[in-house]
Amino acid sequence: SSGNYNFTLTATAGYNTDLSGTATVDISIQAAQLQMYESDGSTVLGHSSAVTSGGWVLENSNDYNYALTSSNSLIPADQQTAAVAGDAALLKLGTTAGANSAAGGQFELVASGNLGLWQNADRTGAVTGTTNFSTTSPSTLYVEGKAVSASQGSDYVTLNWKTPGGITLQLDQVKYSVYAITGAENVPEGGAYTYAVQLPNGVTPGNAWSVTDPGDGIFAGTGPIQVQVSFDNTIAEVVSVQYSPATGFTGDWNVNAVEIQVSAGTVTPPTGKAVPPPPQTTFSAGGYVSVTAPDDITFSNSVTVTGPNGGWGVTQMNIGYMQEDTIVTEDGTYQDGTTLKSNLGGQTYTDWVNAGPWSNSALTPANPGQGVYVAFFQPTSNGQQVTLNHYDLPTLTVPATNKATGSPLLSTNLFDTFVRYVAAETNDTANDANNIYVGLAEANWQTNYQLATQNGKLTPTANQAITSSAAFSQLLPGLPITVTATSANTAAGGETWRQAGSPAQPGATPVPAASGSGGVTTLTATKLQPLDVLGSPIGFPPIGFGWGNWLAPAADGNLSGILSALAPAGFPTSLLGDWLWYV
Repeated sequence: SSGNYNFTLTATAGYNTDLSGTATVDISIQAAQLQMYESDGSTVLGHSSAVTSGGWVLENSNDYNYALTSSNSLIPADQQTAAVAGDAALLKLGTTAGANSAAGGQFELVASGNLGLWQNADRTGAVTGTTNFSTTSPSTLYVEGKAVSASQGSDYVTLNWKTPGGITLQLDQVKYSVYAITGAENVPEGGAYTYAVQLPNGVTPGNAWSVTDPGDGIFAGTGPIQVQVSFDNTIAEVVSVQYSPATGFTGDWNVNAVEIQVSAGTVTPPTGKAVPPPPQTTFSAGGYVSVTAPDDITFSNSVTVTGPNGGWGVTQMNIGYMQEDTIVTEDGTYQDGTTLKSNLGGQTYTDWVNAGPWSNSALTPANPGQGVYVAFFQPTSNGQQVTLNHYDLPTLTVPATNKATGSPLLSTNLFDTFVRYVAAETNDTANDANNIYVGLAEANWQTNYQLATQNGKLTPTANQAITSSAAFSQLLPGLPITVTATSANTAAGGETWRQAGSPAQPGATPVPAASGSGGVTTLTATKLQPLDVLGSPIGFPPIGFGWGNWLAPAADGNLSGILSALAPAGFPTSLLGDWLWYV
């Protein structure tokens, strides 16, 4: 007692015995303590608190040093076999020197099942059952959380003294609670993502979230178990999303925020009115009139991708064009005064071909459409710059006759608005992060395919079939894009038309979109035939006698060039405007 760890016990023959003499034994005992450090690595938690309520250690599941598998997947720190530089989840633990240098023996430290012990801060030097420590000098170790504790303080580290005689005596024990943070570790700047904490059973969470970068923020009112963090800064950086389960203990969940610079780019609409169906006086019953623009609208942007620490997070991004299509009105008015309205009117759809929701994820730098069109890419290096180029040429249809009354089409009101985005997405699946699409820049454009019957034929009433902004506008912070379950093309395939009080009439049978199209149904030409005065191909029955549908051009590239290539030899180019695709 009182710091004296060496004792001498003397045994003397007792009263009324036949024994005589004295036996003396010297006994040395050892004393030492564990020192639990708070998260700052310098403040020692009071010993009474360490052995009762204990400390808090974050589960070591963040990829703090951006280690990747051969398939570009993240490797959590607790699954890495090499040193983990900057492992922020490990918590410092010390031992005092033994109070009795003469006692000899060695110290051992034993951790419960949800904890690991390491000799170094980079997660090297694993402490196992055969790892011993000197009793004559203090030691420093690092505690790792491997799984969330069953309850507060249910995990522990024990300090034992292994005596020279082979006896193991417990000298001290401190408690730990392991908790976990989940959320995306690689995100595009401008996005907002959900982060959550998992605590031991029975622990009441506090609203104790923070971020290390003042340019980023937490949306108020979404805690305490989970919050949304907005990455609103515009530079590549590592941001720590932090949670503090108790005073003195804070866990750092590192996030690589990737900078994606998007130029204003260009938006170039075609010049000219909508392309109506051919001149005609009658329409086949059940036929459809299709209207399009004289040429494509085109988009172009330069995109540069930069990650922190020389490119962390860059290869986890997906970047490309996305588009929203709002079908403002799709109506047809007929000669008897009736009107048919599309069931798609007033609806907004994400507009894509191939694997959505990207406008066309098949058009990549390695596989450009027509040698120039790139609508999607996955960055492969830090500082990579890619030029996005894409186009669109919507085709809208309306019934040629009102089946309910048999009356021919008199005029159309076909008007759609579009928003074209340069967007980014992370590959990280944590908390559904990979289903968040962040708009970084946007361009607005619209189609005006309104037609009216003039001198017996449908004639466009707007001077421009497509109008648009001249360039893209930056979105800071980024805009979350709502993705519809059904694409605009799929919705068009189920289009119906209805007159008030009458059954719905089916829409035109959709033609599958061709690979490389601009996000609209592309019609495939079988032949071109000159038109006679009634609007039917020469040598074929007039449309009024049941001929099939005439559809306006909806093909990739320049319309006049395609028509010229398909026209019969010697056909006057001045008459090409009277030719149409026939499908």
